[in-house]
Amino acid sequence: MWMFDDESEELELRHSYWHSDEPLSWETDGSYADEDAKVTNRKTYEWQHTVGDVMNSLIDAGLAIREIGEYPHLPWRYVQKAEKGDDGCWRIPGDPLPQLWSVKAVKPPHPYILAEP
Repeated sequence: MWMFDDESEELELRHSYWHSDEPLSWETDGSYADEDAKVTNRKTYEWQHTVGDVMNSLIDAGLAIREIGEYPHLPWRYVQKAEKGDDGCWRIPGDPLPQLWSVKAVKPPHPYILAEP
């Protein structure tokens, strides 16, 4: 979702999907948790991490991937085009793409310790 311009009425690309050494930076009041919150430190720095970046970090840490999920909604409004549903989640009309994803990873048992059946 970070590729899209969160201020545009349409789904317009604004940022690259690919990781950059330079962070995205902006100033804003509020947050995704409370758009109306007045914050003292308004400057935000964030980095884009691709699905490959995240997955390979988990694999490199020795974790076993158990499940990957993709969801057409967010609990906050990221793009202007999104509409709030009866469930309180924000969706882009027609659910054209995932807005959120998840990964379930576990630390495998030690190779010399037998797992319980």
